[in-house]
Amino acid sequence: MTDITEIKRELNSRVVSVCEHLLPGGHRSGGEYETANTGGGKGSSLKVRLSGDKIGVWADFASGESGDLIDLWQAVRGVTRMDAMREACVWMGSELKFSRAAGDRSWRRPAAEGEAPGPESAVAKYLTRQRGLTRETLETYQIRASARGEVIFPSLRGGELVQQKFLGVERDEKGKKRIRVEADCEPCLFGWQAIPGDCRALTICEGEIDAMSAFQLGFPAVSVPFGAGDGKKQEWIEHEFERLAAFDEIFVCMDPDPEGRKAAAAIVSRIGEHRCRIVELPDGRDVNDLLLAGDDLDTYFASAQTKDPAELHTSKVWREEIKRLLRGEVGPDLGAPIPWRGGMPTIRFRPAEVSIWSGMNGHGKSLLLGQVVMYGALQTGDKCCIASLEMAPKRTLARMVRQATTLECPSDAYADAVIDWFGEWLWIFDLVGTAKVERLLDVFTYAYRRYGVTVFIVDSLAKCGIAEDDYVGQKALVERLCDFATQHNVHVHLVVHSRKQADENKPPGKMDVKGTGAITDMAFNNLVVWRNKPKEEKRRATGEVDDASPDALFICDKQRNFDWEGKIRLWYHPASQQFLDSPDAPPMRFVQFSDAREAW
Repeated sequence: MTDITEIKRELNSRVVSVCEHLLPGGHRSGGEYETANTGGGKGSSLKVRLSGDKIGVWADFASGESGDLIDLWQAVRGVTRMDAMREACVWMGSELKFSRAAGDRSWRRPAAEGEAPGPESAVAKYLTRQRGLTRETLETYQIRASARGEVIFPSLRGGELVQQKFLGVERDEKGKKRIRVEADCEPCLFGWQAIPGDCRALTICEGEIDAMSAFQLGFPAVSVPFGAGDGKKQEWIEHEFERLAAFDEIFVCMDPDPEGRKAAAAIVSRIGEHRCRIVELPDGRDVNDLLLAGDDLDTYFASAQTKDPAELHTSKVWREEIKRLLRGEVGPDLGAPIPWRGGMPTIRFRPAEVSIWSGMNGHGKSLLLGQVVMYGALQTGDKCCIASLEMAPKRTLARMVRQATTLECPSDAYADAVIDWFGEWLWIFDLVGTAKVERLLDVFTYAYRRYGVTVFIVDSLAKCGIAEDDYVGQKALVERLCDFATQHNVHVHLVVHSRKQADENKPPGKMDVKGTGAITDMAFNNLVVWRNKPKEEKRRATGEVDDASPDALFICDKQRNFDWEGKIRLWYHPASQQFLDSPDAPPMRFVQFSDAREAW
């Protein structure tokens, strides 16, 4: 264990055993452990909470003492907080471990200089009149004045002088502060002498005067010894890690400038994000500026933020999204719909998902997918990038023009209108053949960042440079596509092939996808396109058209974020190359066009 928060959490997890160990003779009463006092024995003046939000909290209603289990250990054993932490670790079969300062360097202890500044001394006037500090604050921090008339900031640890810094009350001819420090002395935070023994929340400031200002405003504070910045400027941390381990909460209050932010980031990452809060001060102002202006720090400390990992959020972040999902509301953030009534609103292509499109060769996967993304663009305004690795861009786009116009051979003017519409939302990854995954994702990322593309098509897995029997490589590709989708909140459609069957008379399923089973396991949606070959063969053999039977099936056999799975019957319209949801349904014109050559 490395700090007080870990020890306290472990003690809370075994609170009954702690009470029985520290307070023998007590008893349980409901949700509390009761005893006479910190010496144990029969009685009920001292109570310890055994569960709930206040687990481990105790109070002695006779003496007025209270605290958590670390405080209880201190009170019972009569030891310091650090000794209580060590004893508790030993009792739990663990130990208190710290990051010790590296090397065997021996540090020099400086000789104390100067004396307490008199009320009319230059040092006292500078600190009280120009900096707004009180005599009480100067005495608490044991400020001294050197024979040269400098301010001496003594850094004490356990009453021992470890380092001292000297500050001239007048700046030099270039307007810079006159600062000097003792050489070869151990790095040490300034201000330990002002921190009360029962303090559990410590503030770390960028400068000594800021630390004293924070103290005067009600926040016990110390100062870093070498100012802002990162790297060696913060090498003091390894020398102070043990003392800092005794604080539940550490407020890092650096100046609001680039160097101050660097220092804050370095300190938080070393001490531990879980117990540090970063105080954001107004631009151009430090703590002493606020003191001089008559402001307080309460607002800034109350709003101080922990530096939580980017991936970690409270569930309240999704409050409105949760309620919208529960109400069944449909919006762009819930995904693009499909163009058939049989699937509304049962299938949607949501942000941060990957859909697998499978089926046998020649069954219309790419054709149907083109229709779907056009409909999504029309309904939600989604922008799309297609990597059609099995077909030249001109052929892919010509087919989509037919679908958009519903005409087998639209006029040049009509085609131009559609192409202009495509130019607003459709991009093409221009490569036919085998694509390198790295390059593909680089281009997709650029399209997302530069043009706001949110729908991506990879057609197909077979053209991504991964062998059919390379199951590890296939799994890695799908993982990367899933990561890309979730990282950028976009939707990725991946076209894959089904294994060859004895015949094509039955629709394949997700278990028939060629390659590793991880492809469909990791996908959010598994979709199958099946062309009704038996119907086509009957038509060719007899000339009969049986429109009671569909020309194709669009099958959803997995939809992770919605319950619906099933089949949608579709009929093919040859001129437009669209799939329709009934044999007599008219194809949809995505771009209307008049004789005046207007598109809308």
